[in-house]
Amino acid sequence: MGEVHVIAEIVPKTVRLWGTPEEDIAAEAVITPAPDVPFEIVGAHADNAADFQFEFKKRKHQYVLSIRNTKKTVGRYWGRVYLETDLDGGPEITVTVHGNIYATPGKTTKNKS
Repeated sequence: MGEVHVIAEIVPKTVRLWGTPEEDIAAEAVITPAPDVPFEIVGAHADNAADFQFEFKKRKHQYVLSIRNTKKTVGRYWGRVYLETDLDGGPEITVTVHGNIYATPGKTTKNKS
């Protein structure tokens, strides 16, 4: 087996979006390139992204990935955001997204998702 070379620190590695349908639920992940592997993020795409939106911005020597819930019904979801780098071989950085949208206490909501 080959050696794994870490190209970035990701904090947190999994973004959790938990709350009620009425809440504005958002979170961020910070991606810091390893000192010996400078790179730029040149694009991004996601799978299972029907229930969240995302964008990334460069901030000094880091990137901030902002993720916002768009699901308005009770239920759970997951997906991944893939950040494309300009490194040879095209390695992507993956951030996992978990959503848990639950009923507002005292309010009955039917799950339609």
